Amino acid sequence: MLKTKDTYNGHLTFRTTSLYIGDVLDLYEEYSPDEVDLLKVLAKDRNVILAGANIGAIAVPVGKAAKELSAFEPNPIEYELLWENIQNCGSCLPCCKALGEKIGNMYCPVLNPEQPGNVGGASLLGWTSQDNTTPVQVIPLDYLKQKDVGLIIADTEGMEIHVVKGALETIKRDQPYLYLENNFEAIPPDANNPYGRPCRAAELMKLVESLGYTMYYHFPKLTNKAKEGELAYGVVSFNMLCVHQYKGYEFAKLEQASWHLSSVVKNADGQYVVNQQ
Repeated sequence: MLKTKDTYNGHLTFRTTSLYIGDVLDLYEEYSPDEVDLLKVLAKDRNVILAGANIGAIAVPVGKAAKELSAFEPNPIEYELLWENIQNCGSCLPCCKALGEKIGNMYCPVLNPEQPGNVGGASLLGWTSQDNTTPVQVIPLDYLKQKDVGLIIADTEGMEIHVVKGALETIKRDQPYLYLENNFEAIPPDANNPYGRPCRAAELMKLVESLGYTMYYHFPKLTNKAKEGELAYGVVSFNMLCVHQYKGYEFAKLEQASWHLSSVVKNADGQYVVNQQ
């Protein structure tokens, strides 16, 4: 069932059957507001890349703050709503492709959007043409030759490391802020659970650190309005804000009082851990 509402994220059309986005927008009229607030500050007057834009719940508010937003969403079901939702949010360029490491094709599982589920949360990893899938085109960000990129956001269900590897030239040249989903646990996808994803958290951190970045974990709630006992209560995203060493002074001047960032450090064994003190 489609529904349209004015929300904290903007004027959005969504499916009420969509778990974690549509249902949250319907019940609470907001989706990840703390993430939105942080990204609006980082995106202000910058050229922004968003990989995994879903229906636009993040793209719409970020697009209004950004100089220009390029929003990539490979799932054709979610892309239809993304296209509709970003029409009035500034300079937003939608693209029904996936950002990755190399040019090629991957396969997106075909799911029924009328059934309860997180259609946009299905990973592209692990699927073949022999499964119930549709092919999607993959391109590296560097291939697009985008200039003056100030912020790269990736929420790509385990493909974040591929997004970064495909953007190395851009990252080394522009030192943009990186805001990456980076979960600690692997969930293997299969026919009964298409929402699986691999865990490459340590590998992604090592790569980002090698590029001259300091990392901070950010755990935004899906909503700040859920009460104890409700489905969305206490549910958070596992995201990582990465700041290049040359942006340290600029970053220090930003208003961070309500961001609740946790620095990433190495322990005595050389493992990455989150310092939540």
